[in-house]
Parts: sequence; structure tokens; C-alpha cells
Amino acid sequence: MRQILLPITIVAVFAVMLFSSCTISVKDKETIKLTGETVKKSRKCEKFDKIKTEGSGKIIYIEDDSCYLEIECDKAVEPIITTKVKDSLLTIVFKKQNSDIEMIGERSYDKENRTFTIHGMKSVVNGNMSNTTTIFVHAPRLNSIKSAGYLNLEADRIHSDSDFTLKTSGSSCVDIDMLQCTAAIIQTSGASHIDADIEASESMDIKTSGSSNLDIECINCGDVTINTSGSCSGKIEGDVESLIKSFSGAMSLDTDGLRTRILTDVRFGS
Repeated sequence: MRQILLPITIVAVFAVMLFSSCTISVKDKETIKLTGETVKKSRKCEKFDKIKTEGSGKIIYIEDDSCYLEIECDKAVEPIITTKVKDSLLTIVFKKQNSDIEMIGERSYDKENRTFTIHGMKSVVNGNMSNTTTIFVHAPRLNSIKSAGYLNLEADRIHSDSDFTLKTSGSSCVDIDMLQCTAAIIQTSGASHIDADIEASESMDIKTSGSSNLDIECINCGDVTINTSGSCSGKIEGDVESLIKSFSGAMSLDTDGLRTRILTDVRFGS
């Protein structure tokens, strides 16, 4: 017993000596404790036709005559979700969340004042924000959706009055039942999954990298270009005017069900 208590005593004495002679301070400390109470609040906003998200969260787009948002989340989370519209671009920022405390930035020690400072510390207690937050986005049309971080997007129908751009990164998941546009530009990176029925009258340009998965139905589309790298899988089928396909890496993208009226070029390899 004495052998076990001795190391504990030494540690305890060392801790007392350390903290009694050194002041510890924390800058930019932010702790969020989830209440367990789910609220749904509306936010008015200016007209927009583009969306950009930062952080992790779920977006459900609803085609509507006017532009506004509905945020469904824990009561403690709603105030720290920022939304703004500038130049027809709606930016949604999900606060960084962690289930455990995370030190951010560097730590500094002032020898003269014997002060140890932690520059930034954030935590979320009793829950994870991304699992409890859904934003319902209402707008007549969308021309662009871009994400920086994880994006979980669902939409029954998206109508674009020009070209439509979808750009995802990280482990994103996009599910669009019907997308109608003049031209579709799809760019994915990381472990993104895209499931969509697309009617692009003029063209569709698909570029993927990383471990992307595609499940796309082309409905009377124009010229289609597919350029993939990394481990791209899934299938693209339907009717298109022409097809240009190029890939590098472990591609297993099935295009056998893609019917082309004019097969302009098929390229394999990098």
C-alpha cells in the first residue's frame, strides 16, 4: 500500500507547487451545454439564389415563392448559427462543435508573471450539434450550392434559371430528386456521395476526386463530360447528346446505362 501511495503523493505535491506558483488563464473560452429542448425558429432574409455553408449541418431546400429560413435545433444552439445574405449569396455558418474540449491556437507562458495562457478553448457538453441541427431553406430557385466542410443536403426539386453549380468537400451527402438547369457543373472532393436526377438542356460537367460516389440519372441532357480521379464509384445513366469520359485511379463508375446519340470521345487513363 505504501508503494502505491508514494507516487500519488509526489504527484499531488507537484501539482500544488505548480498551480500555487503559476496563474492559468483561458482566452476565448466558449462552452455550450445542450438543453435537450428542440426549437424551430424562422429567420427573414433578403433574396438569394446561391448557398454557401461552412461547418457541418443538414440543409433541406424547399422551393417556395419567397426567401426565408427555418432553423430546427437545440435551444442553446440556435443563437450561434449565423446566416447572412450578400450579393444574392446566402452564407450559413455552423459553429465548430466538439464532444470534448479542444485546445485551439497556441499556449504561451509568461516567465516574469508566471502566467500560463491557453489561447482558445471550445467544447460542447452533452451532445453534438451537427446531429441535432436542420435548416430548412426556402427560395424560388437556386443557381449554386457550395460547402466548406461536411454538407448533408436534401431537395425534392431545384430549378435554376441559368447554369447550376454544386461543389462539395469532405464527407458530404447530396440527395436531389429533380434538378432542372441549362448546364450543370458538379465538383466533388473527399468521400462525397451525390444522388440526383438532372435535366441539363445544354451540358453537364462532372469532376470528382477522392473517394466519391455518384448515382446520377440524366434526363434529356446535352453534352456530358466526366473527369474523375481517385476512387470514384457508382453509376450514371439516362439520355445525353454526347459523352466524353476520362479517369485516373481506381474508377468503377458504370456508364453502360448512359445512352448517347453522338459518342464524340471516350478516353481512359490519366
